[in-house]
Parts: sequence; C-alpha cells; structure tokens
Amino acid sequence: MGRDKRLWGADALEFKPERFLNKKEPDVYKYTTFNAGPRLCLGKPLAMMEIKLVTAMLLMCFDVELAVPHEGGYLTSIVLPMHPGLAIKLTPRR
Repeated sequence: MGRDKRLWGADALEFKPERFLNKKEPDVYKYTTFNAGPRLCLGKPLAMMEIKLVTAMLLMCFDVELAVPHEGGYLTSIVLPMHPGLAIKLTPRR
C-alpha cells in the first residue's frame, strides 16, 4: 500500500516527504503503520509526538546532508528499511 499508485498517484515510487507538508496527518487507511478503524494503535499519539520532538531537537543541533547520493529504494520487510541504507552527514551547528 505504501507505494500503490492508485492511492498516492503516479509519483508513488518517488521519495517525496513534502507530500505530507500541508496535511495534518496521513489518512489512516492510506498509511496503515498504526492500523486503522477500531483497532487503532493506542500508542500512536505518543509515537507521532516523539517523532516530531526528536526531529526538531536534531534539526536544532545539527545540519543534515546526504553523505552519498541515494535513489530512494527499499528492502522488502515489515519495516521497509532503505536500501542500501541512508548515509547522512551530521554537522554540529554553532
């Protein structure tokens, strides 16, 4: 579902995090990481808050850039890790 062109459009295979910028939260039936409907994960609000908090803290302390170019491919598994990983360079801000 995460790369289904019927749900996300013709650019579903592209790594485009900006597709979520103007949305409050992805639709639970399109982004089923935390399940959907009556079986919604009870820890979802805490996990979403932690993601935002940790990202903000890291971006305040570091400049982030890709260490090597990346094509945006994934390995097939439950958590979809990036293939062959995502190498980044963190530079402390002054």
